[in-house]
Amino acid sequence: MLKSMIIGTVTGLVIFVLGMCLLVAQTKRNLVQGDTVGVISLSNKEVKVIKTTLVTDIPLAFSTKVKGEYYVVINQVILDLPVRQSMAILFHEVGHIQLGHLDSNISLAVNNIQRHATDTIPRIEKEADTFAILLTSAKDLKEALASINIDNDKEVTSRINSL
Repeated sequence: MLKSMIIGTVTGLVIFVLGMCLLVAQTKRNLVQGDTVGVISLSNKEVKVIKTTLVTDIPLAFSTKVKGEYYVVINQVILDLPVRQSMAILFHEVGHIQLGHLDSNISLAVNNIQRHATDTIPRIEKEADTFAILLTSAKDLKEALASINIDNDKEVTSRINSL
């Protein structure tokens, strides 16, 4: 009885997370529309940096892969940060691409489950933070995260405290 309850709960959680992943993927495809503000050439990938046309006061930065092409999408709020902080956020997102985080749906699903089911910082966020720190500094990333953490998100606060 307990085993079937656990299996049912886990199955429900997996279906919820997969549904959320599909919703997020569709939303990201729509947000990729905007002005290309730069292109970053990595060893084996080209990344287009897009300033989204979505107007909002909420800081927005994410990396995504659409039809085999890699993008980092940012908004004006990120661009208005001091340059070193903007670069730290940008390099964090580029880190997700360079480290292969977008190439595995399993990795993304595990990240989303870990993010919602535990109080720990997801592994891929730690790795992307480390990538950004190698190209900027811990101070720059910490200040950038503090600047954009407008709603005191628990995960972001934990990341700030871990730097």
